[in-house]
Amino acid sequence: MISKLSNIFNKYKETRLNQKLIDAAAYGKTNKVIALIEKGANVNARDNREDWKRWTPLHWAASCAQTETVETLIEAGADLNAKDTNGMTPLDWAQMHLVESTQKALRDAASSSGETNSFRHARKVKAARVATRMRRP
Repeated sequence: MISKLSNIFNKYKETRLNQKLIDAAAYGKTNKVIALIEKGANVNARDNREDWKRWTPLHWAASCAQTETVETLIEAGADLNAKDTNGMTPLDWAQMHLVESTQKALRDAASSSGETNSFRHARKVKAARVATRMRRP
């Protein structure tokens, strides 16, 4: 019984942490994004609130013109190919909202890997960079 309650509490805690990451990404609170990732928030968490098409933090940051946050999420390993319920990626949303600086950050990350459909290499390189960046005071 106690372990079942513990599992429920941990799931709730994880969900809250992920939702805070999604909100911080949307508002461009890059330092908070870094802190939440360090605490264990899932950089590819999905927004389960009604009407938000299961966006990831990267979808939110890209569509809200939060370029620095987009770069931080990419460095932390965010999935550039994540699709929402409409099949749209963060780059699609950045293009739709005419956010050129965010489009450039997403395209640069994609091209640095030399791959079109998989960004594993770029994520590994950028994850190492964000780890170094997060250690700074």
